[in-house]
Amino acid sequence: MEPVPLDFAVYNYENLMKTSYDAGTGIALANVALQALTDVRESA
Repeated sequence: MEPVPLDFAVYNYENLMKTSYDAGTGIALANVALQALTDVRESA
């Protein structure tokens, strides 16, 4: 098994970080939206 080229490893790492970041942002936005809906329901 030959070693992975460094630029390929870096590229994969950056893609992984970007995907994780995008997913994290989506989850955070969903949490904020859920919290807002809950607040509206409680104050109604």
